[in-house]
Amino acid sequence: MGFLAAALADPELARLHRAHNRAFLRRIRQLVAACRPDWSPEQAARSATTLVALVEGLNALAAVDLDTCSAVAQQEAIEAALRQIRAERPVSPHGDTGSTVGSGVSG
Repeated sequence: MGFLAAALADPELARLHRAHNRAFLRRIRQLVAACRPDWSPEQAARSATTLVALVEGLNALAAVDLDTCSAVAQQEAIEAALRQIRAERPVSPHGDTGSTVGSGVSG
C-alpha cells in the first residue's frame, strides 16, 4: 500500500505500478482462461479483474483491520470467488473438470 500511496504523487512510480499491476492481471487472466477454455476472452478478463480487485482489497483491509479481515476470512472470500468460476465449469466426457484456479490453496 505504501508504494501505491507514493505512486499517487510520483509519475514514475505510477508508471511502474501500472506496469506490474497489468502484468499480474494478465497472468491471472491467463490462469482463468486455462481453467475455463469455454469462456470468451471477455469473460476471463472480467473474472480476472474481479479476482485481482478482491485480493487487493483484502490486502488493504487486512493491513488496518486484521481482526475483521483475518487470514481465514481472506481465504474464505477468495475460495467463494473461485467457486463462482468453478460452478459453471463443464464436465469432460471422462467425468472430471480438470485443474482449477486456486486448487493449491489448502483449507
